Amino acid sequence: MRRLLRDVAENRTVGDSTTLADPNVMRLISEGLKTEKMFNGHRGINHPIKNLITGKGEITSQNHGFVLTRESLSEQEKIAITHVHINDNTIAGIALKNRPVFSVQYHPEASAGPHDSRYLFDQFVSSLN
Repeated sequence: MRRLLRDVAENRTVGDSTTLADPNVMRLISEGLKTEKMFNGHRGINHPIKNLITGKGEITSQNHGFVLTRESLSEQEKIAITHVHINDNTIAGIALKNRPVFSVQYHPEASAGPHDSRYLFDQFVSSLN
């Protein structure tokens, strides 16, 4: 499985440019990062996330039980942390420094609101140009 994910990550395709929620875990593994099972996980609505690029907070919907380990990220120079969960400081988003690829561990597509994370879709469309 890890080899398949690595092969996908090496090919620049539209589906390779961004991942959301559970596919985020596959993106992390494809980059050689490790995940760990959370005690309770992040479930439901109103999870506060901080965007480290803009400094803004976002209210998100989440449903996952695994997170990226900071130890595995510390070994990777080509990956930047872009988002963190405010309640427990777990990593909620990453971006590759050398490619137009980013990934978040929540559901920015969730509706009917809030729409704090809608900009991620604009960022994805812009990366296609």
